[in-house]
Amino acid sequence: MKEAEEYLAGQVRIAIDRGLPLETVIDHLVDVAAPLPPDRGRAYVEAQYAAAEARREATEAESASEMMRLAAMTPADIVRDELKRLPNPYERLTLAGRYGFLVSSDHLRHPEIAWPELEEYLGTAQFRTQYEKVTEAERKAQKAAATRIIVNGSTLHKMTEHALNALKLANEPRRLFVRVGEIVRIVTDEDGRPAIQRLDEAAVRGELDRAASWVRLLKYGEMPLHPPIDVVRDLVRLPSIDLPPLRGIVEVPTMRPDGSVLDRPGYDPATGLYYAPAPGLEIPRVPDEPQPRQVAAARELLLEVVQDFPFVDGASRANTIACLVTTVIRSMIRAPVPMALFDKPAAGTGASLIAEVVAEVVLGRDAPMMKAPEDEGEWRKQLLSILIAGRPVMVVDNIEGRFGSAALASLLTSQVHEDRILGKSENVQMPHRTVWIGNGINIQLGGDLPRRCYLIRMDAEHPRPWQREGTFLHPNLKAWVRENRAAILFAILVLARAWISAGRPVPKCLPKAGGFDEWAETIGGILYHAKIWGFLGNLSELYDDADEDGPAWEAFLERWYEIWQDEPITIARMVDYIHSESGQVALDDQLLSVVPPDIAEYWSKQGNLFASKLGYALRHRNRRPFPNGYKLVRVKKSQKAAQWTVRRVRK
Repeated sequence: MKEAEEYLAGQVRIAIDRGLPLETVIDHLVDVAAPLPPDRGRAYVEAQYAAAEARREATEAESASEMMRLAAMTPADIVRDELKRLPNPYERLTLAGRYGFLVSSDHLRHPEIAWPELEEYLGTAQFRTQYEKVTEAERKAQKAAATRIIVNGSTLHKMTEHALNALKLANEPRRLFVRVGEIVRIVTDEDGRPAIQRLDEAAVRGELDRAASWVRLLKYGEMPLHPPIDVVRDLVRLPSIDLPPLRGIVEVPTMRPDGSVLDRPGYDPATGLYYAPAPGLEIPRVPDEPQPRQVAAARELLLEVVQDFPFVDGASRANTIACLVTTVIRSMIRAPVPMALFDKPAAGTGASLIAEVVAEVVLGRDAPMMKAPEDEGEWRKQLLSILIAGRPVMVVDNIEGRFGSAALASLLTSQVHEDRILGKSENVQMPHRTVWIGNGINIQLGGDLPRRCYLIRMDAEHPRPWQREGTFLHPNLKAWVRENRAAILFAILVLARAWISAGRPVPKCLPKAGGFDEWAETIGGILYHAKIWGFLGNLSELYDDADEDGPAWEAFLERWYEIWQDEPITIARMVDYIHSESGQVALDDQLLSVVPPDIAEYWSKQGNLFASKLGYALRHRNRRPFPNGYKLVRVKKSQKAAQWTVRRVRK
């Protein structure tokens, strides 16, 4: 009877150590209590479970207290304390051998006595080296013990907990993260470019296999296993995964929102960014309070980068430097940033070269470029893939004709982008920290893009700009930028730190950039403090010249008012009117001739595409006043159809 009780107590303690719940312990062990009286079997297991649980909690509390005590001690204090607490001379001698010091026989018998030779040794570098070696070996042994996961006799949630702990223990230095609720890791391609990779179930299973030893206990030993797929699926679907949050990758030193410089490679807990510099990139320490001579030198270097481009005005030059600064200190700005738009009258003027120069500075390689997709569905797919990869900068190259995308316009004003994953019926939310650059010939912006962009205009005033002759300070600008990349990055950070140390002053003459106020105040403040003038000085020109939708809608509403005055009408009535005009009025005088082009193109198509497109456009511009003094207003519905009217308003 006594042997059965002792065996049962030992098995309960083992089960407690493995984290098994009470019912599981009873199911596995109650049969062992068969020699016991029937009324004592289950009750005995429950009592032993409660006693073992209490002992485990007391041990954990004692261990936590001991860890706090040890954390406040120096290595020498820890060795002295351990030496005094060991029960016999042989254990003290073993301790001395572990840390590489000699003790006398008296010291073995009386460790409480302070011995000068021991104190002298405990203060040497030799002792500290040996202590670190021993403690590192002990940490590895503890880690190995903690990452041995037994799969039989345990619940799913407990194994998932052990699996997550194993990932956390193996995640040093940090390379596994959680991003928008998913486990991700930093990977590099064959050219050394870092990117964010989302882990599917197979990849998570591989990480778990490398992080822990998975075994099944057998009667005569144990059998190694792959991580159970149920554990993998449970882990990736946890509502909260306790891994470091990743918000993006940067490849150059940047600024934190508090104004400090992020220049240490690896993961930065303060920002959630992973700094992955290119090999060999070394930048001098940025002073907290740069001197005026350093600010002046930084300003001259940035002006030198852009001095050979044929800008039409000082605003375009300042906006180019603003684009360069934005890509480097993007992490300092919590809010969205607008798209930099490089416009030119002819190919070969240098717009693509500027984008390449910006990428060379912030990435150290060619700019990632894309062509503007032809439809919104393709826009959505490309935007989501860019955000998933965590691209810090993206260039829309060689924009032709009308440039407009509702998906891009929405993205530019958002900090989190949500869309459906291609091939899946689930949505994903991705943080948006990408800096967008576009270039093209005589770009015409559509939709809401004009107020989400800032303009850089160039004109070489030459029929073949790429053949123009002149004295260029740096004929091979990209090569010069590559050689001076560290100095250019240092100059940008110096200007930012100088503005921060001055109290972040915001210039009074700063133009309004609706929706991008934080960006305008930060970049505008940095440039004005560095005496680089003209930032956003051409916003009105952008709104007037680049937006073809505004004038088209003004003409449409003006003609609408001539026909119906302020009488409410439905879209169906307008469609009937356009039909009736088609055979009676010259084409140039018809209402259809002034309907905005992106809607008029649907007139000849089958179905109700024209009416639906017009209805969507009207709802999007409801109560918006136009510069010519007209405003579109939606009034009460009539027979379930919306009615619209155009009103004159004060200019």
